[in-house]
Amino acid sequence: MIVARRRSIALLAVAAFLLLPAPARPAVTVPEPEPPLTSAPPADPNQLVPPESTLTRVGDQAPAFKVKTLAGDVVDVGALQGKPLVVNFWATWCGPCQVELPELERLVWQKYRGRGLGLVAIARAQSEAEIGGWVKQHKLTLPFAADPRNAFYSKYATQGIPRTYLIGADGRILFQSVGYSPDDLARIRVLVGRELARTGAP
Repeated sequence: MIVARRRSIALLAVAAFLLLPAPARPAVTVPEPEPPLTSAPPADPNQLVPPESTLTRVGDQAPAFKVKTLAGDVVDVGALQGKPLVVNFWATWCGPCQVELPELERLVWQKYRGRGLGLVAIARAQSEAEIGGWVKQHKLTLPFAADPRNAFYSKYATQGIPRTYLIGADGRILFQSVGYSPDDLARIRVLVGRELARTGAP
């Protein structure tokens, strides 16, 4: 009788233990895989741009300027406040630009804006009136600005668009390219992710 009672108590104890909720496990953050490249990056990152039309180099302090976006916000390249910035020079008549901008919107702006990345697409030699309709027609949300007199573009290059720059949180150029290629966009994404991680962005 005593043995049977002890056996019943033991079975009840086992059942109660099995019904206890499992201890909470700490959340594990899995790093996002870097986008694949179809070609190896050049040994010298400055090989991606022709030197005869480029006024900057990777590693240089980015030429400072302030530009007002179509939405009325001011982007100040000289005061990034510890956050990386992508600067793209484009035009409404530029075919490669029209391919690249939606990709910048989808793969860079929408993906990293919540983590602190800044971005501005500046229309070379065009006014706000000239680009406003184009922006509405294409329903893009990334910040756009106009550079009707090439005041900003002329600090970076003498010719050629699209041109895209990634400026690090310290104000130095981490990447620059001219023309559009998926590999260049993938490289930007890799570097943006690394720079945000380096600066402790969530």
